Amino acid sequence: MRRTIRLLPLLLLVAVTTSLNAADENGAMEFDRYYMVFLYRGDHPPQLDEKAAQDLQAQHLRHLESLWEDGYALIAGPFGGGANEPLRGIVLFRGDLEATKVRELAEADPAVKAGRLKVKVLPWFTGAGYLAFPKSPESVGESR
Repeated sequence: MRRTIRLLPLLLLVAVTTSLNAADENGAMEFDRYYMVFLYRGDHPPQLDEKAAQDLQAQHLRHLESLWEDGYALIAGPFGGGANEPLRGIVLFRGDLEATKVRELAEADPAVKAGRLKVKVLPWFTGAGYLAFPKSPESVGESR
């Protein structure tokens, strides 16, 4: 998982630079859609003792793992920047899902339910065929 987290910026850079060349035979751009879920620190996060914070973090990580295992999420990971950084992490979801389903899955995260995190869901488009997720479960399929 840590290697995947470190590769996210590189994947995003490759996607952005190569999507400029993603055109069909008529010169029209073709795109794949994904959903980016940005995880922000909650507006009023609960004050937790160390044990409760560790338990909630473990539940959060299990939730992310289950999203991946169930074929909804393609990649996830935290951002650096320290404890004062409001943007805590990102989850990239398949694009063939409905936005309401993505929001429902993201808000089911125990850390979101507890108010420790809040989510922002945005569709994200990149050049068709430029991203691959070789470690994703078979159920993921095409994201177009």
